[in-house]
Amino acid sequence: MREGSVALLEPFIDTIIICTITGLVILSTEAWHHTLFYQQRIDPHFSGQLYNASLLTSLAFKDGLMWLFPYGDKIVTVGVLLFAVSTIISWSYYGDRATHYLFGEKAILPYKIGFIIFVFIGAIAELETIWAFGDAALGFMSAPNLISIILLSGVLKKDVKKYFSIKHEPYKK
Repeated sequence: MREGSVALLEPFIDTIIICTITGLVILSTEAWHHTLFYQQRIDPHFSGQLYNASLLTSLAFKDGLMWLFPYGDKIVTVGVLLFAVSTIISWSYYGDRATHYLFGEKAILPYKIGFIIFVFIGAIAELETIWAFGDAALGFMSAPNLISIILLSGVLKKDVKKYFSIKHEPYKK
């Protein structure tokens, strides 16, 4: 239960804090003028380079941090690299544990081989294709998870109430 409570922080930090800061940087540096949306709906005569995704974010951070140092785009590159590596590691582990739970010890090696093949394909395939595949995979994963959450909500409520009613001692070395 303690790990689950801490794990609730990660989506909040990613979704609310990081995404909000990124969006504010894109808006405040006017990097959003380099989007197809801006060209089609606001200024059809805009003739600058059009960007999306991490390239747009890199432009925004480069422009926004230019007064401090000229490598703001490198922050985005390092951030994306760290995010990708940590995501690969965590999804590998989650998949490994789920494979073990569902199919037993014998299925772990085929899972790992398949996972490595998909990581390789993801590294060389078109970005838009990878995002579409990832979105579809997350969508397929969401349905059983949401059903499980609904079916187990009573059990979860009881366990959470029990956990937070107990006085917990701080961690001691």
